[in-house]
Amino acid sequence: MQFRLWQRRQAEGEETARLVREAGGQAVFVQTDVRDTEQVQRLIQAAVEGGGRLDCAFNNAGIEGDAFVHTADYSETTWNDIIAINLTGVFLSMKYELQQMRKHGSGTIVNMSSIAGLVGGAVGSPPPNME
Repeated sequence: MQFRLWQRRQAEGEETARLVREAGGQAVFVQTDVRDTEQVQRLIQAAVEGGGRLDCAFNNAGIEGDAFVHTADYSETTWNDIIAINLTGVFLSMKYELQQMRKHGSGTIVNMSSIAGLVGGAVGSPPPNME
Protein backbone atom coordinates (compact mmCIF):
# COMPACT_ATOMS: atom_id res chain seq x y z
CA MET A 1 0.00 0.00 0.00
CA GLN A 2 1.35 3.40 -0.97
CA PHE A 3 0.47 6.53 0.98
CA ARG A 4 0.53 10.06 -0.37
CA LEU A 5 0.97 12.53 2.44
CA TRP A 6 0.29 16.20 1.88
CA GLN A 7 0.24 19.37 3.81
CA ARG A 8 1.69 22.85 3.52
CA ARG A 9 4.52 22.34 6.02
CA GLN A 10 7.19 20.45 4.11
CA ALA A 11 9.50 19.52 7.01
CA GLU A 12 6.69 17.90 9.02
CA GLY A 13 5.33 16.12 5.95
CA GLU A 14 8.72 14.71 4.99
CA GLU A 15 9.26 13.54 8.58
CA THR A 16 5.89 11.76 8.65
CA ALA A 17 6.64 10.03 5.33
CA ARG A 18 10.04 8.96 6.69
CA LEU A 19 8.44 7.47 9.83
CA VAL A 20 5.93 5.51 7.73
CA ARG A 21 8.76 4.11 5.59
CA GLU A 22 10.83 3.22 8.68
CA ALA A 23 7.82 1.30 10.03
CA GLY A 24 7.76 -0.78 6.83
CA GLY A 25 5.16 1.14 4.85
CA GLN A 26 5.42 3.11 1.65
CA ALA A 27 4.89 6.85 1.68
CA VAL A 28 5.56 9.86 -0.51
CA PHE A 29 5.09 13.44 0.61
CA VAL A 30 3.41 15.89 -1.80
CA GLN A 31 3.29 19.45 -0.47
CA THR A 32 -0.21 20.80 -1.19
CA ASP A 33 -2.25 23.86 -0.30
CA VAL A 34 -5.89 22.73 -0.53
CA ARG A 35 -6.98 26.27 -1.37
CA ASP A 36 -5.30 25.89 -4.76
CA THR A 37 -7.12 23.87 -7.44
CA GLU A 38 -3.94 23.08 -9.41
CA GLN A 39 -2.13 21.82 -6.32
CA VAL A 40 -5.06 19.57 -5.37
CA GLN A 41 -5.20 18.20 -8.92
CA ARG A 42 -1.43 17.58 -8.82
CA LEU A 43 -1.78 15.68 -5.53
CA ILE A 44 -4.59 13.46 -6.83
CA GLN A 45 -2.65 12.77 -10.04
CA ALA A 46 0.43 11.81 -7.99
CA ALA A 47 -1.69 9.37 -5.98
CA VAL A 48 -3.10 7.81 -9.15
CA GLU A 49 0.33 7.54 -10.76
CA GLY A 50 1.78 5.94 -7.64
CA GLY A 51 -0.99 3.41 -7.08
CA GLY A 52 -2.56 2.99 -10.49
CA ARG A 53 -5.90 4.32 -9.27
CA LEU A 54 -7.49 6.07 -6.31
CA ASP A 55 -9.45 3.79 -3.97
CA CYS A 56 -9.61 5.87 -0.80
CA ALA A 57 -8.95 9.37 0.47
CA PHE A 58 -8.76 10.94 3.92
CA ASN A 59 -9.31 14.70 3.93
CA ASN A 60 -8.03 16.24 7.14
CA ALA A 61 -6.89 19.79 6.33
CA GLY A 62 -8.33 22.43 8.61
CA ILE A 63 -7.50 25.49 10.65
CA GLU A 64 -9.11 27.01 13.72
CA GLY A 65 -8.49 30.70 13.18
CA ASP A 66 -8.58 33.17 16.04
CA ALA A 67 -10.70 31.45 18.69
CA PHE A 68 -10.73 34.27 21.22
CA VAL A 69 -11.47 37.25 18.98
CA HIS A 70 -14.95 38.73 19.03
CA THR A 71 -16.90 38.86 15.78
CA ALA A 72 -16.76 42.66 15.52
CA ASP A 73 -12.96 42.53 15.73
CA TYR A 74 -12.38 39.45 13.57
CA SER A 75 -9.98 39.74 10.63
CA GLU A 76 -11.56 39.19 7.23
CA THR A 77 -8.28 37.67 6.04
CA THR A 78 -8.43 35.04 8.76
CA TRP A 79 -12.12 34.38 8.04
CA ASN A 80 -11.39 33.93 4.33
CA ASP A 81 -8.53 31.51 5.09
CA ILE A 82 -10.83 29.42 7.32
CA ILE A 83 -13.48 29.20 4.60
CA ALA A 84 -10.92 28.48 1.87
CA ILE A 85 -9.19 25.68 3.79
CA ASN A 86 -12.01 24.14 5.83
CA LEU A 87 -14.75 24.30 3.20
CA THR A 88 -13.35 24.95 -0.27
CA GLY A 89 -10.38 22.67 0.39
CA VAL A 90 -12.67 19.75 1.20
CA PHE A 91 -14.82 20.51 -1.85
CA LEU A 92 -11.82 20.63 -4.20
CA SER A 93 -10.34 17.47 -2.74
CA MET A 94 -13.59 15.54 -3.06
CA LYS A 95 -14.26 16.89 -6.55
CA TYR A 96 -11.01 15.51 -7.96
CA GLU A 97 -11.00 12.37 -5.81
CA LEU A 98 -14.49 11.50 -7.03
CA GLN A 99 -13.49 12.06 -10.65
CA GLN A 100 -10.81 9.39 -10.25
CA MET A 101 -13.02 6.99 -8.29
CA ARG A 102 -15.77 7.19 -10.91
CA LYS A 103 -13.32 5.81 -13.49
CA HIS A 104 -13.30 2.42 -11.73
CA GLY A 105 -16.73 2.63 -10.14
CA SER A 106 -15.87 2.66 -6.45
CA GLY A 107 -13.97 4.34 -3.67
CA THR A 108 -14.22 5.67 -0.14
CA ILE A 109 -13.67 9.20 1.12
CA VAL A 110 -13.43 10.15 4.79
CA ASN A 111 -13.63 13.84 5.73
CA MET A 112 -12.39 14.61 9.22
CA SER A 113 -13.44 17.53 11.37
CA SER A 114 -12.38 18.67 14.78
CA ILE A 115 -14.93 18.87 17.57
CA ALA A 116 -15.36 22.52 16.50
CA GLY A 117 -17.18 21.17 13.46
CA LEU A 118 -19.87 19.76 15.74
CA VAL A 119 -20.07 22.06 18.76
CA GLY A 120 -19.57 25.82 18.88
CA GLY A 121 -17.25 27.36 21.43
CA ALA A 122 -18.44 29.45 24.37
CA VAL A 123 -15.80 32.17 23.99
CA GLY A 124 -14.88 34.08 20.85
CA SER A 125 -15.23 32.09 17.65
CA PRO A 126 -17.39 33.99 15.17
CA PRO A 127 -20.26 34.17 14.71
CA PRO A 128 -21.68 33.08 18.16
CA ASN A 129 -20.02 35.75 20.32
CA MET A 130 -21.51 39.04 19.21
CA GLU A 131 -20.05 41.19 22.00
